[in-house]
Amino acid sequence: VVKAQALALSGEGKFEEADPLWDEALGLIAEADGAKSAGSIKARVQHCESHLWPAGRQEEAIEKMKQVHVDAQEVFGEQDPKTVAMSKYVSTYLQEAGQHEEAVVWRQITLEGYHATLGSGHRGTMECADALADLL
Repeated sequence: VVKAQALALSGEGKFEEADPLWDEALGLIAEADGAKSAGSIKARVQHCESHLWPAGRQEEAIEKMKQVHVDAQEVFGEQDPKTVAMSKYVSTYLQEAGQHEEAVVWRQITLEGYHATLGSGHRGTMECADALADLL
């Protein structure tokens, strides 16, 4: 319920009102499921996407997504599709924030993950390779 309220307020652009609700929701999820659980990882991604980034808190969103990536590696494994998705989020955030060099590094990490999980001929792998080429 708290997370739904936080999402709703963030969606309405009421970021200051949503802040304490997000803190509470993320705390409750971590307490119930574990700080590095799949549910906690998903909630933290939603927090970044629907709250921090739209509120203009790009640096905070990027740092939190990097931590989510580390946690996903520990929970799911380095080559799991969910972990690869986290690296794609980080690279996209970095690119949108104008942090070109670091975005290239994270896009390379994503491409390596796609090769390992999907194979070189998969559409997602090819799209990631194209995105990396565009950055270079």
